[in-house]
Amino acid sequence: MSYDRIHYYVTWGGGLISGREQWQTGFRCAPMSTDYDLSAYQAAMSNISIEDIWKIAAKTINNSGTYNLMTFTNAQSVEWAKVALIGKDGLYVDEPLVWEQQQKGFGAIGTSDAPQVTPVLSLWAGKTLGKANRGRMYLPCPYNWNNQLDNFTGQLPAANVNQMVTQYTHVLPDINGEVSTQIVGTRPVIMSSLGQGYTNEVTKLGAGRVLDTHRSRRRNLDDSVQQWASLA
Repeated sequence: MSYDRIHYYVTWGGGLISGREQWQTGFRCAPMSTDYDLSAYQAAMSNISIEDIWKIAAKTINNSGTYNLMTFTNAQSVEWAKVALIGKDGLYVDEPLVWEQQQKGFGAIGTSDAPQVTPVLSLWAGKTLGKANRGRMYLPCPYNWNNQLDNFTGQLPAANVNQMVTQYTHVLPDINGEVSTQIVGTRPVIMSSLGQGYTNEVTKLGAGRVLDTHRSRRRNLDDSVQQWASLA
């Protein structure tokens, strides 16, 4: 199994609930052509400003206007951003670009959301079937979203998730705009390493109204079993 082209993997993340846990998210950026060789990607890498990518990521939790349509307290933060050059084998080609700096949400620390809780942004290539058609991004949960869940359906208000989708219709293109250069032009993509490898451009974003948990953390959730009882 391998990817069908070299590409960039952009990730960023930070802390939640006064440092008790960490979060991260990201997406892949790739050209629509497979004609570029490794030297072109490496030359393009030297023109990418990882600091500017961090600034965009940081604005998602601490800025009014286009990016910040949701509320985050300073119990939540963006602390790093990274761009990695990924080979067809799925491994790092060179040392990634990394920027570390903390940007907290605005406002005083209040009652934070429960640990592990996350809204999920769905990426779609717009096709009905096929590989590399759908992807997911697990995002930090805005302040008090869990308190707005419907007691009967477990769903968030539609306005909440619509705000998140609107925000990321700007975030993804703007971050990709920092990755894309005149040497190697990229787009936000969904990729699969199955078979010969597949790559499709992200054309639509969506979000469900039920909160999830970060995929990488599910196996670490503590059920806190209080008592074992024998069957009668």
